[in-house]
Amino acid sequence: MSDTTPQLRVVVIGGGVAGLSTAYYAARGGASVHVIEKDSIAAASSGLSAGIFNRQTFNPVDLALRVESGREFAEFERETSFAVTRTGYMRLARTAAQWERAVSTIQSGDYPDTTLIDAAQVAELVPGMRIDDVFGAMYGPEDGFIDGPELCAAFLELGKRHGVTFAGNTAVLGADTSGARITLKTSSGSVDADVVVNAAGAWLSKVGDLLGAPVGINNQRHEVAVVHVPELADVKVPAVQTYFPGSGEDAVYIRPEGPGRFLTGLHSYESSGEQADPEAYARKVSEQYIEEVAEALIDRFPEWEDASMEAGWAGIYPHSLDGAFIVGPHEQDRRIVTVGGLGGVGLTVSPAIGQIAADWVLHGESTRFDFVDDLLPDAPSRKVNA
Repeated sequence: MSDTTPQLRVVVIGGGVAGLSTAYYAARGGASVHVIEKDSIAAASSGLSAGIFNRQTFNPVDLALRVESGREFAEFERETSFAVTRTGYMRLARTAAQWERAVSTIQSGDYPDTTLIDAAQVAELVPGMRIDDVFGAMYGPEDGFIDGPELCAAFLELGKRHGVTFAGNTAVLGADTSGARITLKTSSGSVDADVVVNAAGAWLSKVGDLLGAPVGINNQRHEVAVVHVPELADVKVPAVQTYFPGSGEDAVYIRPEGPGRFLTGLHSYESSGEQADPEAYARKVSEQYIEEVAEALIDRFPEWEDASMEAGWAGIYPHSLDGAFIVGPHEQDRRIVTVGGLGGVGLTVSPAIGQIAADWVLHGESTRFDFVDDLLPDAPSRKVNA
């Protein structure tokens, strides 16, 4: 006897890594998935990230997601043209307390492909860097960076193998949730769905309001600059993060972009407090920011005598109101699954986040990790006007 159960119809709103990863895993699980995007894939945050990939976080939830995503990336590299550029990545420890925390963390055994290196090894890997205050570093030789548009293209390619369809230049204008199915009104016509996934990135709140499933989002503007160091054109230099979680500072990072060329900026986990409007924020890097980054680079890399700076771009980190990722159905309508608040690590955690979201879409629950209920969109700290 043939199975006559109708195929679950899923519409995903958003063509960044959150939406495309969810679409892929939901389709692989048997759903009929259609993705709609108001622009093109990776047109917003997913395409404007510095793309650093590392597994050197101190948050156990974040670590579990990064480790799982790392395993999936290895599979993607076998199945598509996507690749992690494995330049290596180090997180410096610049106080005795930071170094003690790094040592105890790595010795816990939960960190794949990560070792501890001393200050002399740091200096050997990064010519011209000042190390007088460096105790050592957490170093992941297999870490590096990810190209956002390339990753989005890989998710879409894999999704299409399982029937995912994609419609670009299609905006959501409204929704009727009164029937057995949700009807979305879009700029390209109406579409029905059993489940709608709100993965709209910086537009998460706007789309949530249209769906009658409100969600708070804290959009933070972040800038990326470029530094040229001709003397390092033939030297393999890893990504370097001088920010240490909990330090409360904005600290400089570098990420290789090509021979003698690095993306750079000031990094912190702390929110600036200013909300960015995704429709009207400054894409151009400010002169003040360039000067601040240049000063930080001169201090940390004093021997880069031939270095020169240029502007890069600005993008948005969409954070939740409490800083945790948002993944799961909305309590007011469980047919609406929200996926977002991924901040500046959306590329890094996207495979694991997509799997959790797909579990909710397909099964109405997820048991993939023991913390999935903590990611639900209706935690009290996340509710709009809480």
